[in-house]
Amino acid sequence: MQNLENEISQFEKIRNFIRLQMENSYSKIFCKNNGITKGLKYNINEFIAIFTDDIISKFYEKINHTIDEGELIFKKIMDINNILLEKFGDKLLYCSLSNDHLKSIFNGDNFYLCKCNKFYLSLKNIKFIDLITNPYGNNNIEIYTIDKKFNNDFIEIDPNMNVREFEMYFFRFFRYRGQVV
Repeated sequence: MQNLENEISQFEKIRNFIRLQMENSYSKIFCKNNGITKGLKYNINEFIAIFTDDIISKFYEKINHTIDEGELIFKKIMDINNILLEKFGDKLLYCSLSNDHLKSIFNGDNFYLCKCNKFYLSLKNIKFIDLITNPYGNNNIEIYTIDKKFNNDFIEIDPNMNVREFEMYFFRFFRYRGQVV
């Protein structure tokens, strides 16, 4: 029993695996503050804390797979990130986003840092955890606007949309809210 107290749980091993991958590949993108951040970016500790025992358990349960060292859930995280890379890649919006568009959904500096380092999920306004807990359900990623005039609004990224369809959706989002495109 005493050994059980000292043993790291399987869920903790998974979180450690995710942390190691994030630190090795994407540490530049996360906030350097080790406490709770008030900005738009997570620090690595906050990002890892998203993956509670319940979320990890639900993920493996939904995919009907035994719990591994974390490779499957990390692959899912990267699959979600790849959707964002595709949608906000160089092909998007005739190869450019206006500063007004960026300011309403991202901080411009954070956006370009994420784009250059090829990882968007360090941004707090991107809600992706539902895709982890229900990998076969709704596959849309929600990105909440940070501009106060769009309070509680979000754009939805459907991974099945091609680049042109996403461009049209993106522009309609701004037009319907009275913003000049």
